[in-house]
Amino acid sequence: MLDVDSGRYFKDSKGHVVFLRGINISGFSKTPSFELESVPENEAQKKSKVSFINKPFSLDSAPLHFASLRQAGFNFIRLTVTWESLEHDGPRIYDHEYISFLLQILCCAQ
Repeated sequence: MLDVDSGRYFKDSKGHVVFLRGINISGFSKTPSFELESVPENEAQKKSKVSFINKPFSLDSAPLHFASLRQAGFNFIRLTVTWESLEHDGPRIYDHEYISFLLQILCCAQ
């Protein structure tokens, strides 16, 4: 956990100044991973036709990606998540599978 000292520096639990060296993690996150083949005949049958799972990368490859970033000196990530990826079926219709996937990705990043 980090704390802000006098609004000027981030400090760790021992009081050491921490410099955040960050990078954006996107992996073309603004586009779906794939479109499902079944297309509904009418709007009443409309179900999700897309999935954003495996964006920015698969769970299997996440440890390798995060290890590479750590080795390159990064200690902070900015994970790109679009509203479309969370609510692609409409307002307040959340893709809970994708949210679960994102939580798993973030757990790999720790």
